[in-house]
Amino acid sequence: MKVLILGSSAAGLACAEALRQKSDAEITIIGKESYKPYYRPALSHMILSNDLPSRFYLKPDSYYKDNNIKLVLDTEVTAIDRQNKKIYTNTGQEILYTKLVIALGSSNFVPPLQGVDKKGVFNLKYYSDLLKLNEYATNKQNITIIGGGLLGIEAAWAFKKAGKSVTIVEFLDRLMANQLSPAASALVEKEIEASGIRVMTGKSVKQILGDDELMAVLLESGEEVPTDILFYSIGVRPNISIAKAAGLTVEKGIVVNDKMQTSDNDIYAVGDCCQIGNMVPGIWPLALQTGKIAAENILGTESKLSINPPIALLKALDKGVYSAGFINGGDDYLEITEGDSYKAFAFKEGGLIGINLIADTRLSSKALRLLTEKISKEKLIEILKGN
Repeated sequence: MKVLILGSSAAGLACAEALRQKSDAEITIIGKESYKPYYRPALSHMILSNDLPSRFYLKPDSYYKDNNIKLVLDTEVTAIDRQNKKIYTNTGQEILYTKLVIALGSSNFVPPLQGVDKKGVFNLKYYSDLLKLNEYATNKQNITIIGGGLLGIEAAWAFKKAGKSVTIVEFLDRLMANQLSPAASALVEKEIEASGIRVMTGKSVKQILGDDELMAVLLESGEEVPTDILFYSIGVRPNISIAKAAGLTVEKGIVVNDKMQTSDNDIYAVGDCCQIGNMVPGIWPLALQTGKIAAENILGTESKLSINPPIALLKALDKGVYSAGFINGGDDYLEITEGDSYKAFAFKEGGLIGINLIADTRLSSKALRLLTEKISKEKLIEILKGN
């Protein structure tokens, strides 16, 4: 059996690893980047840093050779021929497959504003983006981050630690609105501003000013923010063009069932490019899970995806910030403030559905179990008393 994996992503590698553990299938991974699979969430922490994390690459070079996994890098897939079960690449290759796994990930969304093509406008998706950003930012001072979500805040923190003047511009009225309660958002904003980072919520960009190089950002409010580097972090869009051109069912992402199969039974989609129900994964642990589920089903072991509550851990500031589940979807809430520690819990129809922890994050080790069991407010209060 020939299994061809399009995309050298974490989900694609997780699929290859699971396949190899239980089969002698011929496995090929094709990636458009020049680098072997790496830990993408680390990129925002590597801004203006010369340190490469010791576990940045997901596997050493020897892994691919020892496990007979062919890794084809610096190569982009241009088309899928479903009828003849082969793919075409920009290097002129035609590669046959028995089973195909699409793990092409997502792309950062950058709105088509006037001036967006000026020097100094960046987003961070690939290692090559980081290298270009770090080279350009060396002698730049004023950084504007568009997007007050998790990655935007982490990028802002990295720039600030490097001695830059940083402003976060967020369209919504608070930071990390999808992951945090209003009170938790306010605490995070207070902590960020105390570090010297300027926060502007309820604002959006109208125009990017400057000649060849970026000089300032004009907001819809009329305010101008002096800017040497404009850094976009406002969400991603699944890479679906190849699948759509091949005639697969596509909506927001490549539509799959709970076995990760697309509308073609011999083609699977995993990671950020797929759509499960109405949801596009977009988070690292779930991407890994989808890769493993696809491998099991390719090998004939029926396995269905069971989605855990989403988790967000802000790796910035001097206080731990942890979110799990859906804090803003409840019909009943419990909030506890003790000193600089804050805890929030959301309940729906009597069961726990969301958790926020700031400063004291010890309960995070139990969070998934508590959410999965949908424990009641009364039982949770007993647990908290026992801590």
